[in-house]
Amino acid sequence: MSFLVARHTRVPPIAVEATSQDKGNDKGISTEPGHMDERSACVRRFKEAFGDDTLVSTTLSVKNVSY
Repeated sequence: MSFLVARHTRVPPIAVEATSQDKGNDKGISTEPGHMDERSACVRRFKEAFGDDTLVSTTLSVKNVSY
């Protein structure tokens, strides 16, 4: 989805820091051996399909503030 949104808007994504916890850190897909190689190959395929790297770098993030 990041590729599609970046392609359409040409603006970087906003990272939102949530108060919930990610329960997948120990058993999530990104912990599997070879995940980064597969992810990199997938990103390369998207770059080829879209004709360029549509992702836009940013350091912007929004922190969830509860009152």
